[in-house]
Amino acid sequence: MTELQAIIDGIRAGLGWEVTDAGPHTFEVRIPIPEGRQQLVTVSPGSDPDTQPLLFVWSEVGDAADLGDPWKLLELNAGLEYGALCLHEGAVFLRDSVRLDNLDPGSAARILYHCAVAADELERYAYGDDADQL
Repeated sequence: MTELQAIIDGIRAGLGWEVTDAGPHTFEVRIPIPEGRQQLVTVSPGSDPDTQPLLFVWSEVGDAADLGDPWKLLELNAGLEYGALCLHEGAVFLRDSVRLDNLDPGSAARILYHCAVAADELERYAYGDDADQL
């Protein structure tokens, strides 16, 4: 069993979050967040330039055109406790990474949860409080 699979299994068993296999070593986790909302977070393994194992975490916020002023996005980015905003193929994502070795399911779940909440807040900024785009 890989480190990532053990973390995913621990999250699924401990929290009951819906987890979907999204491809080789990639999982989508549907995370319940306040106010009855949910956010889809994707996780996959990788490595840093020194080949240290990493867990990559990302959640789509929305279309870059819908998010408006890029300077405002940079300002919002500075206030994030978890992750950072990035642009990929015309969409804005909240993305984070953490060392995978010695990462336990509880710590991984905390990172996923806080990334989900931050991505949802940015989604609401772009689409309004009634939006649950992803």
